Amino acid sequence: MKKVMLNASLLLLALFLSAGAVWAQSHGHHRGGNGNPFKAIEELEAELQLTPEQEKAIEELKQETRTAYKEARKAEHTRKQSMHQSLKSELDAILTAEQTALLEARHEAKKAEAKAMREEMRDYHKQNVAPVLLEQRKKLEAKISDEDKAALVKIRAERKASRPQKDGGQKADSRPHKDELSALVQKYDEEINTLMEEIKPKREQWEKDMKTIAEANAPERTGKKGMRKGKQRSNPGFQKARFLLMDPVKGPEIEDNDRY
Repeated sequence: MKKVMLNASLLLLALFLSAGAVWAQSHGHHRGGNGNPFKAIEELEAELQLTPEQEKAIEELKQETRTAYKEARKAEHTRKQSMHQSLKSELDAILTAEQTALLEARHEAKKAEAKAMREEMRDYHKQNVAPVLLEQRKKLEAKISDEDKAALVKIRAERKASRPQKDGGQKADSRPHKDELSALVQKYDEEINTLMEEIKPKREQWEKDMKTIAEANAPERTGKKGMRKGKQRSNPGFQKARFLLMDPVKGPEIEDNDRY
């Protein structure tokens, strides 16, 4: 019975994704939020004039689709793990023990290099980026309504509680209140844009500095195509949702204010 329900959920997801693709193509929308039929229904709420029965049915379908999507992601993760183990076993059967040891040593070296770069990026962010963003976030706090402040407190608490556990465990929904947060970001979008414009020169410098750090840590690659630098992500980017979730009462430490 459980297997049948899962197959039904996956079928529902396939139908939803197909519907989203068709909707996006027929309405000239790009891939992403605009290709989501549920999002489109929200945007056309006044024009559609849905009945209470239709609204209930659509909400139920939306929740079922979310569940199906999560199940599909879990299944895909399990499939990739299985493929990885299978590949490793086949390579071990082809290579000698010495060759396998060389590959494993290289893998560990790459992990160490990546960890070193993450730590350097993290230190740079903590010393240069986080304090400035926190000051801008304090300015925004004065413009947020008490009701929205309470909503943000709730979202912070629930997102913190849903973070992946160190033992590898993960709660069912790691991004609670996604729609509510998106609505708040949209509500304060103009204020956030103004605050970011005030620090535009600093943000441009952060990007340059982080690009330099990434290039300095990028390992040289060798092979049939010759030596070249590995591609590294250097743009620190900016997420309005993360900025809005920053707690202006806390310090700029990443552990407290940059993991929502």
